[in-house]
Amino acid sequence: MSLPGVTAGIPDLSAAVRYLARVHWLGVLVGVDSARWSAWWGGFASDIPEFAILAVLYRKFECHALGCHRIALHHVQGTSFVTCKKHHPTSGNTAEQIIAAHSAATTGSSAPVPQPPPAA
Repeated sequence: MSLPGVTAGIPDLSAAVRYLARVHWLGVLVGVDSARWSAWWGGFASDIPEFAILAVLYRKFECHALGCHRIALHHVQGTSFVTCKKHHPTSGNTAEQIIAAHSAATTGSSAPVPQPPPAA
């Protein structure tokens, strides 16, 4: 009877060696390959506050519309909401207006181009 990974009673260690090489590489990457943890605190772990700052900034400037992850730069007048151009109530040109303006410009027709609604 033969077992997988065993040749003539000797186990094949190449899978274990490959696994340990990957684990060692990960340890070198994050800085825990030595007995002391100074490489961890001086290397990878020192970036944790930077990741936290980026997460806070992303949450602050994210669109307040539910499910929208765009950057919000437009304040909704009279509220505390900040939205992206897509969700702002007076966001200007719509996609249909842009397409109409483009087709009018490329065909050379003098059809009136729809204008955006006035800002409130």
